[in-house]
Amino acid sequence: MATATPPLAPARPHEVVTPDGSKRDDPYAWLRDDTGKNPEVVNYLEAENEYGKGVLKANSKLETRILYDMDSRVPRYESNPATPSASLSFWYGSTRGPGDDYWVYKRRPGLTKLQGQPGPLSYGPDPKVSEQVVLDVNKLSKGFKYCDVGAVKPSPDGRYVAFTVDTIGNEQYELVIQEIGSGARVSFAGAEERSSVVDFGGMSNCAASVDWAADSRAVFALLLTPRTHEAYKLVRCRLQTATTTTATTTTTTSSGSGRLEPELLLQDDKSGAVLELVGHTSCGRFLMLSRKAEGYTALLALKMPAAPGERGSTSNVQQPKQGVPSGVKLYGTDPWVVVAPESSACDVLRADHLYGNGDGKETFAVLMDTDKYPDGCVCAVTAGDLKGRTVLVPGKRGRQIIDIVACGDGGDSAKKAAANGAANGAVPAANGAAAKGGRYLVVHTLEDMKALVQVYDLTPVKQFVEAKQSVRAVRHQERLRARAVRPNMEDGGGAAAVDNNDDDDADDDSHDGDLVAAAAADDDDEEEEEEGSQQRQSKQAMSPQASQGPLTCVWTFSPGPTISSLHIDHGCWPGKLPYVRVSYSNLTTPTTTVDLDIAAHRHYVREVEKVEHWVEGRYMSETLWATSSDGTSIPATVACRTDAWPPKTGRPLPCILQAYGAYGRKLLPDFIPGDMAMLDGGAREAAAAGNADADADADAAGCGPCLMVLAHVRGGGELGAHWHVEGKKRMKVNTAEDIAAVVRMLVEKGYARPEAVALWGRSAGGLAMGMTLERCPAGTFRAAVLDVPFLDVLGAMTDPSLPLTIKERPEWGDPASSQEDYDYIRSYSPYDNVEKLASKTPAIIVTCSLNDPRVPYWGPAKFVARLRAVMAAAAAAAAANGGAGSVAGGPVVLLTELEAGGHFAASGASGRLAERAMRVAFLLGELKKALDGAASGAPVPVVG
Repeated sequence: MATATPPLAPARPHEVVTPDGSKRDDPYAWLRDDTGKNPEVVNYLEAENEYGKGVLKANSKLETRILYDMDSRVPRYESNPATPSASLSFWYGSTRGPGDDYWVYKRRPGLTKLQGQPGPLSYGPDPKVSEQVVLDVNKLSKGFKYCDVGAVKPSPDGRYVAFTVDTIGNEQYELVIQEIGSGARVSFAGAEERSSVVDFGGMSNCAASVDWAADSRAVFALLLTPRTHEAYKLVRCRLQTATTTTATTTTTTSSGSGRLEPELLLQDDKSGAVLELVGHTSCGRFLMLSRKAEGYTALLALKMPAAPGERGSTSNVQQPKQGVPSGVKLYGTDPWVVVAPESSACDVLRADHLYGNGDGKETFAVLMDTDKYPDGCVCAVTAGDLKGRTVLVPGKRGRQIIDIVACGDGGDSAKKAAANGAANGAVPAANGAAAKGGRYLVVHTLEDMKALVQVYDLTPVKQFVEAKQSVRAVRHQERLRARAVRPNMEDGGGAAAVDNNDDDDADDDSHDGDLVAAAAADDDDEEEEEEGSQQRQSKQAMSPQASQGPLTCVWTFSPGPTISSLHIDHGCWPGKLPYVRVSYSNLTTPTTTVDLDIAAHRHYVREVEKVEHWVEGRYMSETLWATSSDGTSIPATVACRTDAWPPKTGRPLPCILQAYGAYGRKLLPDFIPGDMAMLDGGAREAAAAGNADADADADAAGCGPCLMVLAHVRGGGELGAHWHVEGKKRMKVNTAEDIAAVVRMLVEKGYARPEAVALWGRSAGGLAMGMTLERCPAGTFRAAVLDVPFLDVLGAMTDPSLPLTIKERPEWGDPASSQEDYDYIRSYSPYDNVEKLASKTPAIIVTCSLNDPRVPYWGPAKFVARLRAVMAAAAAAAAANGGAGSVAGGPVVLLTELEAGGHFAASGASGRLAERAMRVAFLLGELKKALDGAASGAPVPVVG
C-alpha cells in the first residue's frame, strides 16, 4: 500500500426525496459540478490523482515491462485492408507507421484487371501508383491532447473527404469537408463567429456519423440538442459548384461565397429520442436513418437523387406521413420512405432494399425481433406496412440473426465483371458462378457462441411477396363483405362465427396458393409453427439446399468452431457485385479479413492481422459453462497459454475476469495483440524479444501465466433477446449472480486459483463488477479495475437533466416515478451499498473523466469518497475493539482525466496502450502478491 494517506472528502448532508415522499441522504452530492471548474472539487480530484500515482509507483517496473511487451507485439507498420469506392475508381485504406499515434487515410486508383486473380481478388488497387493521402489525423491532431475522429467518408466522386472530429472528449463533433489533394477546406457559414476552442472551420455540435449524397453534391449530418447533446436534427450541406470552360481547360470552383449553410431536412422534438445515420442501402438508392425512443425503433429512408437537384424549401413542414414517428417533422420536398414504423410488436434492427414496385412503394428486407421470433427474423416489408410483412427467414430458438445485407443484381453486373475480367486476363471464378450472378441475402447468425454466414437466393422473393399480399387483400375483402351482411343477420346467427380480426398474423409465414405450396405447412398454431421452423432449420444443417421459409439457403460460410466475433463490412463492395467482406477473430486468433464470392460459394483471404513475435498455437481459448444461482447456464470464454492450460497441467492459474452485461450488447471475444502480455502474466519468457534489464529485475516480474475470461452474463445479448431481458430492470441482480457463478465454476473445476481472481469492467460493466464486489464474500477477489463505471445508478436515473436518463429508462427503470423501481435500484446500486464493502475491499482502481457525457465523473468520485468513509469507520471500530474484526483492504485509487478525454480510452495509439499497460500491471501485481501470500501460508479464501 502507499505510504501517503488517501484524501477524505467531507460528507455534507443533502436530502433527496423519494417517489413515496420519504427522504435519503446523499452526503457527497456536492462533488457534482456541471462546469468542471469548481476549485474545491477540482482540488479534491487532483489530490486523488496524486495519491493514485503514489500507489501505482510500486508497480512502475512491472508496468514498464508490460508496456514494452504489449508494444513489441504491434507491427511497426500497421494497415487496414483497402476497400473499393462504389464506382471501383479508388481503393481506400489506412496505415499507421513508426511514430504515428493516429491513422493516415490513403487511396490508390482501382483496377479490375489483376492478372491471374479469381473473383473479388481480380479487383484491387493499382500497385504501380503511389498512395495519395486522403486525411492524416496525425497532422490534424497537432496542438491537441485528444483527437477523436468519428467518421471519415470520401465523396463518391473522390474529390472531397468529410470527417468529424472531437478534441475534448465530450462527443460533440465538428464536421469538416476537405478537398483531397489540396487540403483546402470548405467554409461553413458562421464558423468565424464560433467561440469554441476547437475550430477547423467546420460545423460544430454534430454527431459522429456523416454521409454523402449519391451525387457527391451534399453531405448529411446530425446536429445535437444544446442541453442533453442528443442527435435531433438531420441537415444537408450542399456543395454549390460551378463549371467554367476555356479553350484548353475545364475548372470546377465553389460558387458564390463557397460557405455552406445547413439545410434542415428532419427534426425530432421528442425528449429522449435519438437519431442515427446508419448508412446507404446496398443499392445506393437510399440513405437510412434510425430513430430510437422509449425502447422503440423506427427506420426511415431518404431517396437519393438520380441527378443533381435544386435546393428544396425548408420554410414549410411536410404534411404528416403515415408511419413517421410522433414528434418527427419532415422539411422541404425530399422524398422520404418509411421502412419500418415504431411498433410495440417488434424491435427493428436493420434493413436493406429489395426492390421497387413501380408505384412508388418500396420493399425492404428488415431484420427484427418479434414476440414469436425474439432472436430475430428477416421479413419483407412494403411501404412500411409491418402488419403485412412477409417472413423470409424465420427465427429459430437459440439462433440469433445479427446482421443482413443484400448483394448482386440478378447477374448483369456479374456478367459484365466476368467479361471484363476475361478480356483483361483475369481467371474466372470456379463453376463459372461469377458469370451467372444472382441476387442474394447474406445473413450473419450466432448460435451457441458460434458465428455463421448464410446466403439465401432472392430470385423468388418479389413473386412470393406479391402473392402473399394478394392473398391478404382477398382475405381482407372477404372480412369486409362478412361484416357488411352482419347487421342483417339475427343475433346468434352464422355471422357470429366470422373472424372479426382485421390484423392477419404478421408473423404467419404460411405459404398460400400454388406458387409456394411446397415451401412449408400452414402455421395457424404458433407453437406448431415454431416446431416446424426448428425442423426446417435441422434439415438446413444437413443440406445447404434445404428450404427455409420462401428462400433457399445456397451456401453457408463458417469461420471456425471457436469464432463468435464476426463483422460484415457494409458498403465495402458495390451492392451490384456478388461480393461481401467479413472479418472475424477470437481472443487468441488474429483478425482475418475475407471477401466472400457469394455466387461462386468461395471465400478469399484478403488479410490476416500482423502480430510481431507471434507463435501459432502458443495461446488457446475455449467456451466453458457455469450454473448461476437460479439454474441458468452461463457461457464464459477462457483463454490462456497452451502450455499452461489447467486441464492439461493440473495447475490452476491466476485469473482476470471481464464482463459487461447491459443494453443487450454482445461482449464477444475480439483479438487484441497486447493482451497476449496479460496471458503471459509478466513472465520472463514474455519478453523474449528483448528488454533484458527487466528480465533481471524481480520487481518487474508478474504473476506468470494467467487466465483471461470473458463472462457472457445476462443483461448482454450473447444468447439472444431473453438474455438481455433477464438482466435488466428488476432482474438486474442476475448480472452479478452470473459473474459470481462463473468465478465459482473456474475455481471448482481447477481453472482459477481462489486467492488470485481479479475483475475488470467498463461503464455498465463497471456497475456489474461493483455489484459483484458488494455481493460476494470477503477474499473472493484480490483486485478490480472499474473504468468509467456506472456506480450511482439511483442518482443518475432520478435526474432527467442528464443526457441518457430518459432514453435509458427501458434498461434500468424509472425510479423517479416508480417506488418499486426506486427500491429495487437502491438495493443494488453500488454507491448506495458501499457499506457492504467496508471490511472486504480489494485493491481497486476507479477511473472517470471530467468531460464524460455518458457516465459523469461525480458518480465514480462519490463512490470512492463514500467507500473511503465507511472503510475508515470500520477501521476505527475495529481499533476501538482491540483490533477484533479488522480486515486489511484496499488501496482504493480514483484517477480522473481532468483535461481532454471522455468516456473512452485515450484517442492516440500510444496513450491507449499506456493506459491498458497500467491497468494490466496493477492487476498482475496484485495477483502476484496473492500468490506470494499463499506460498507463505496465508489462508485461502472460500469462494461463495
